[in-house]
Amino acid sequence: MPAKRLLLRAKLETHTFRTKVKSQIMSTKANGIRALVRQLAPGSLNTEAQWISFALPAARLATLGDERHLQRFFRAVLPHQESLLRALRRRALEGIDQLGIAAGIAAAKATIDAQDAACFLEFGKISIFENNPQLTALWEEWIDLSGAANLNETAVKFISDWLKRFPIPPEIRIRAIASPMSEFQMRALARLAPSRQRHEFFWKAHKLSARKDLALFEASVGRPSQAILDGIRETDVPCRLKGRGILLISRWLKEDEWTLCVRVCWKEPYRPADVAKVRIECRRAERDDEDRGVFYFRLATVSYDARMRMLCEQTLHILLLSGEWIALL
Repeated sequence: MPAKRLLLRAKLETHTFRTKVKSQIMSTKANGIRALVRQLAPGSLNTEAQWISFALPAARLATLGDERHLQRFFRAVLPHQESLLRALRRRALEGIDQLGIAAGIAAAKATIDAQDAACFLEFGKISIFENNPQLTALWEEWIDLSGAANLNETAVKFISDWLKRFPIPPEIRIRAIASPMSEFQMRALARLAPSRQRHEFFWKAHKLSARKDLALFEASVGRPSQAILDGIRETDVPCRLKGRGILLISRWLKEDEWTLCVRVCWKEPYRPADVAKVRIECRRAERDDEDRGVFYFRLATVSYDARMRMLCEQTLHILLLSGEWIALL
């Protein structure tokens, strides 16, 4: 067969293949949108729970070109600003909790919720978030923490398949959706980045266990008991950094509320360390306004199960401005 004819045949086959793939992609997207429309069509908007379950998928649909359902949502809820803001705050806290405790497919679904939150934040900037900086910061934290979700290979595939059904515009995609990575992949990349050195240390003693001390936590719903206060308190755990000195890290619970405090200071001379951020798994701590060496986690609104895991099982991560990671296990 002449070379020219072979070339024409190859071009035709390539064009046919591309057309077929494009058709499959369009069909997958159309099926996803139809399913989302069916989910939203009978939706009632009479309660706060109904508002939240409707808002996020409606925002996703709006990013895909159909804003009718989201406009219906805004018309229904904007006259109830106070209740709406309360519901949105609660949903963000629930989303953050889920990112912290979920694994596998559940973590993938929690990550997708964060993507829907990013869509809603985009469309609600003027009508809802513009005059509510604290709520905006909370939703941005929810979206930001999605990058630390505990994904495995199955969860990564779940997200990739979801993105084929719902191709969110690139400018609105969050990092965890645009480039999902499993825990194994993140650890492999971390080993390839020597500029950010990781140091592992251990608390002096783990006196509490989420399993063994379940009854102790169940009896301390309103405020932490003395046994829990004593079990969590750690004072000046030394963390020696080669060529830098010794960091002293302390943690304690406030006596009258579920607030976990963490202090990070250099031993000699005793002064606050230059800390970029402190987190437990994917939940980020707030810096104290008066003492820049102290950080705190508000746990009063955290779900019961997540609170126990944070206090008894999960790792405390501290990132210094130098780029070094401290992990307390």
